[in-house]
Amino acid sequence: MAKIGLAFSGGGVRSAAFCSGVLRRLLQKNVKIDYLSCVSGGGYTGSAYMDWKYRHGKKDDKRWHQELFDHMRERIGLICNWQKPCQAIGQSFAILGVILFSSLIVPVLSWMSIAYPLAFVVDFLFGEILRGCPLNMTLEECEQQEHLSLDVIYFHQAALFSTPLFLALLCLLLKSFIPKAKSLFKLLSTSFLACFALLFFPWFISDFLNYLPVWLKFAIFVPLFLAWISSPLTRSSATLMTGIYVSSFVIYWRVYKESVFEWGYSDRSFDLLLGMTTLLHWIMPLLGIIQQRLMHVYLR
Repeated sequence: MAKIGLAFSGGGVRSAAFCSGVLRRLLQKNVKIDYLSCVSGGGYTGSAYMDWKYRHGKKDDKRWHQELFDHMRERIGLICNWQKPCQAIGQSFAILGVILFSSLIVPVLSWMSIAYPLAFVVDFLFGEILRGCPLNMTLEECEQQEHLSLDVIYFHQAALFSTPLFLALLCLLLKSFIPKAKSLFKLLSTSFLACFALLFFPWFISDFLNYLPVWLKFAIFVPLFLAWISSPLTRSSATLMTGIYVSSFVIYWRVYKESVFEWGYSDRSFDLLLGMTTLLHWIMPLLGIIQQRLMHVYLR
């Protein structure tokens, strides 16, 4: 008689849940499992099954099978048990809270803690180039009073945007020719691209995005949020893009002294928030530990 082997793959609690369903169905059909191989999350189900089987004389029995699966369901952790609707609703809110805290609140706070210092530095170094002229003056007035043509203003802005972009592309090219410094050039290229984004996007907000309705500006967060929760492969990129997007509005608020989401600018407000973000640096390590622990609970 042919022997049957069963293999459970990895994937955390999701694999354990899927494998438990497969195992339950096979046991209901009285399939005799001769070999069992498990990896990672599949080992949760496989090891639990073998432990219970050995404690019941190495014999399968429908009575302890049901006890096993009930035991696993009750102790599996953060999962929605819809056999108890009220409990499942509370668990759903708990899971949603974990996702929102880890994927939105902590990354935004992390970037906000450096966004205001960045805004101060960008305004101090490049504010006049981004605006094209001093505050409280239009480009036409600046052109008339200071004899500075619009072509020169646009040339300065183009040079400001193209320099970090060129350096990023150069680092990407050098990374291919110098494998030993691959990690260094990758870090430099990412840094230069971030510099480009933090200089270009505030200008883009001022000239284009500022004319969009407020709800559409918030709608940009939706694909970033979906990318964050959909796959670990896109998580770091989505977090980086979210941070750059939020920081760009802070830089725009400081450089152009314009309202952001109906919130008007004042030097007093900016200085207050700059001081608060300094204090935020002290608690970010604690928030990072909480985030990692919650994501371990969510993804295990």
